[in-house]
Amino acid sequence: MIVFEQPEYRNYMKYRLDQRRGTRSELAEYLGCQSGYISQVLQGLSDFSLEQGMKITQFLQLSEEESHFFMLLLQLEKASTQMLKDYFKLQIVQIKKQRDEIKNRIKVKSHLKAEDYHQYYSSWEYAALHILVSIPEFQQKEKIRKKLKLTNARLNEVLDFLLDKGLVEFKDDKYVIGSWRIHLPKDSPYILSHHQNWRLHTIRMLSDKNPLNLNYSGVFSLANADIQAIKEILLQSIEKTEKVIAPSPEEEMVYVGIDLNVF
Repeated sequence: MIVFEQPEYRNYMKYRLDQRRGTRSELAEYLGCQSGYISQVLQGLSDFSLEQGMKITQFLQLSEEESHFFMLLLQLEKASTQMLKDYFKLQIVQIKKQRDEIKNRIKVKSHLKAEDYHQYYSSWEYAALHILVSIPEFQQKEKIRKKLKLTNARLNEVLDFLLDKGLVEFKDDKYVIGSWRIHLPKDSPYILSHHQNWRLHTIRMLSDKNPLNLNYSGVFSLANADIQAIKEILLQSIEKTEKVIAPSPEEEMVYVGIDLNVF
């Protein structure tokens, strides 16, 4: 259970405290109160103080972002006027919207102009070559060409563009990835081309039957609340993937595509 998914702090606390026997007693000792008081709060008969709330975030080992959200939920419950409740509700909604934007979870910078984006996302080959040269084994022209199955003319066209924009550099007789990284926000006019490029390429790769590949398609009927829960799980998986990618040595080029579509 994720704290950002919860409409009130009690739901999250009940889940966390019920994961292991004796946790409620440990929390009561940590807060310096009786276990019965914690039960009263979780039943909605009372609320923790703000000071107790901060200690609870420490007890549950929440991150700074999670702690802030938990405290907003607590303050929402404790607010005694509708105006104050609306104030905290607005902050909660804003945080959820920010988390919904992948671009706010991943630090990205880019110097490309609009026409550069148009060319970069006109074909999967640009992104593929851009990333491929980060692997030491594929930093020579011939090896790049064979790996991506490009003609010499097409290889030169794509490579020249990437070199001109600083996305790829030529150093010590080899091609290496440049210092710039690209990420498109979901409202970009080029996002459709980007998704289409890689999904079409994935279809072509299905016949390869590479045991390392993972391809999954499923159609389900779900409650609206569960759709949001699955979406949050997938967004978290993207965050976790980024943390694995950053320190990982460059050995293979991998494409990851995630889709959750509501009809």
